[in-house]
Amino acid sequence: MWFYWGDDWVPTHQALRALATHVGDPRSTKAQALEGARQLIAPLDDPRLGTPHLRRQFLHAVRDALYTGVFNEEVIVAKARTLFDPPELHRAVVRSREATAPATPQALAFELRVKMLGAALVASGKVRASRLEAVREQWRTQSGWMEKKKTAGTGTPVGSSSDPGQPTPAQIATSGGRLLFALGAQSLALPK
Repeated sequence: MWFYWGDDWVPTHQALRALATHVGDPRSTKAQALEGARQLIAPLDDPRLGTPHLRRQFLHAVRDALYTGVFNEEVIVAKARTLFDPPELHRAVVRSREATAPATPQALAFELRVKMLGAALVASGKVRASRLEAVREQWRTQSGWMEKKKTAGTGTPVGSSSDPGQPTPAQIATSGGRLLFALGAQSLALPK
């Protein structure tokens, strides 16, 4: 709610606490890491992509990266490759699930690495409310969220506190991952 509708609905400090809960500590148990891995790869968890054994190997590779904190891009790309072959099937599955997913195993590995970086920042307590607000505003500007929405029948802009608009269930379900990616990408762009 905070991501789309702002502080009138959920205060930023509460959204940051919710994001920290969403991230959890994947290094605490393998079960926690497995749940985090499932969330990260959800758009690709489909029986039409690869075999159950190959999908499970990929899931466990992501789980192990979360659990150990060590991201081995070669392993992730190798385990993901079968989920992208043939490319036409991969695209059709992603579209049928009304989701977005990287188009190549290499792009997927990059996205996972950046999300893991964002999650590590949240879990360590290094993300402050002001940084979270900056990420939200940047996303709103780049996505055109506020501008794309038509005014409501009353003339009230969607997104104002009196008419919040309606993001899709898929948009809501992926907002945590988008926040983590944005935080990770922002930290990569910051001067060292």
